[in-house]
Amino acid sequence: MAASPIQILNAYGRPARSQRGNHLFDAAQYDTSRPYVVRVDKDYNSVASTGQRELMSLGRYLFANVAPLQNAITTIANVAIGDAFIPQYYGREQGDWGERAEELLYEWHKICVLSGGVFDWQSALRVAIASIIRDGDSAVMLTESDGTAYPQIQLVPAHRIGSAGEETEITDGPYAGNLLVNGAILNRYGRTIAWRVYDAGGEFVDVSANDLSVYYRPDFCDQTRGTSQIAAGIRDWQDRKQAFEFLRMALKKEASYAVVEHTEEGSIDTNADEISTVTGPNGGTLYEERADGGSIRVFRANSGSRVEFPESTRPSQNSQAFWDRITRDGLQAINWPVELTYDATKIGGASLRMVMEVAQRTIATYQGIAQKMAARIDAWRIAKAIKAGELPPNPDWWKIAHQTPEQLTADKGYSSQVDREEYKLGFVSLKDVAARRGKWWEEEREQMEAEADDLLTRAGKLAEKHKITIEAALSLLQQRSANPPQVTTQPDPQMP
Repeated sequence: MAASPIQILNAYGRPARSQRGNHLFDAAQYDTSRPYVVRVDKDYNSVASTGQRELMSLGRYLFANVAPLQNAITTIANVAIGDAFIPQYYGREQGDWGERAEELLYEWHKICVLSGGVFDWQSALRVAIASIIRDGDSAVMLTESDGTAYPQIQLVPAHRIGSAGEETEITDGPYAGNLLVNGAILNRYGRTIAWRVYDAGGEFVDVSANDLSVYYRPDFCDQTRGTSQIAAGIRDWQDRKQAFEFLRMALKKEASYAVVEHTEEGSIDTNADEISTVTGPNGGTLYEERADGGSIRVFRANSGSRVEFPESTRPSQNSQAFWDRITRDGLQAINWPVELTYDATKIGGASLRMVMEVAQRTIATYQGIAQKMAARIDAWRIAKAIKAGELPPNPDWWKIAHQTPEQLTADKGYSSQVDREEYKLGFVSLKDVAARRGKWWEEEREQMEAEADDLLTRAGKLAEKHKITIEAALSLLQQRSANPPQVTTQPDPQMP
C-alpha cells in the first residue's frame, strides 16, 4: 500500500512556516558596488518608446560613418534578397492562371515602387531589410499613383511614423478612444489598427493598418515598433570610432617628423623649404625646418648632439586585439560573425562552415520578414488585378510564395556532395535541395521533363539515322556513366 501524500503547502498555498524575502538569488539583491539600474519590469512601450527614436538616429549616424558596420548591414540585406524573391504560384489552379499571375507580378515588380527611379522590387526589399536592422523598422504602404490609380507601393521612412508624446488617447476622428503609442494606434487588445504618419510639412494623417504595414524583428511580446538592432553595440561602435580618430591623428603627427636632430649650436639648414622658430617652455629655442614634405626638428642641447629617427609603436598588438574585440562585440548585436566582415582566412574547415551556418541563420531571419512583406504586397496586387479584370477569379488567388536566393556556403563542392547523398537516401526532398540553390522545385521538374523529352527525341533520330542503339545515341549526347555503351551499328534486317 502506498504512503499518503504529505501536505507541503498550507491553506493559503504557501510553504508552511515560510519566511518571505529575497534570500535565494544573489543577483536579485541590491548591490552598492554596482550602479543602480532603473526598473524596467513594465510594458515595453512605457520604457522604450522615447529611446527608440534616439537609437534610430544613432544607428543612422554610425551606419553612415563606420565602414565595418555599414558593410555588415548591407551584406545581410544583399545576401538575404539578392536577385531572387521571384513570385511562384502554388495554388490548385495551376497552368494558365498561375503562369499569367506570375507574369503579371514579374512585370509589375519592375515599376511597383511609387518613387520610381532606381527602385524596383529587389532594391525596395533590400532597403527595407537594411532599415529594419539600422532604424528598427520599415513601413510599406499599399497605394495608387496619382491620376491613373495604378497600384503601387510606397516606402515610408521609420522617422515619419510617430506621435508627440510617449502615450496618449486619441480624442477625435475615426480612431477616437484608441491609444496612440509611438505612432501606433492600438485597440483595447494591443493590436495596431492604424499608424500616424507625418508629412514633410509636419502635418499627420492616420493610415489604416490595412494599407500601411510596419515590419520589424520582434523581441518582446508587447512590442509595437521595432528597435534598432545595433542598440546593444552602439556604445562599442561610438568608442571605436572616436578612439580610431584619435589614433589616426596621433599617427599622422608622428609620421610628420622625419628626423629630430640635437646639436650644440642649435643650427639648422638655411636652405630648407620652410624654417620656423619657437620658444620652448624653459626659454630654449626650438627650430623646425620642413623639406621634401617631412619635418626635421633641431633642438639646442646643453651638451652633445644626436640625430633621432622617430619610431612609432602604435597601435600595439594589445590595443589591436582590444579593438578587434570591440568590433566583434558590436557585430554580435546584429548577429553577424566578425570573420565574414574582416578576414575569413583566419579560420577554416569545420570552423568556417559553422560560422557560415550562424550567418545563414541571421539571413534566414530577415528573409522570413521579407517573405511576409512580399506575400502581402503581391497578394494585394493580385486582388487588384482580379477586381480590374486583368485576371479571372480564383479561390486560391492569394497563394503566392517567393523563392529565396542561394544559401551561403563555405565549400560549394562539399555542400553539393552532402545534398546528393541525402537526396539519394531520402533524407531531404527535391524541394529542400532546390531551395538551398535559390530555385523552385516545380520549375526544375518541368525543365528536367522538357530536357529529357528533347534528349530522347534527338537520340531517337540519331539511332535511326546511324543504325545504332538508342542507349548508344544517348551516351553520345549526354554521358552519365563512367562506362558508356559501345557504339556499334545494328545489322540491317534487309541484308542477307
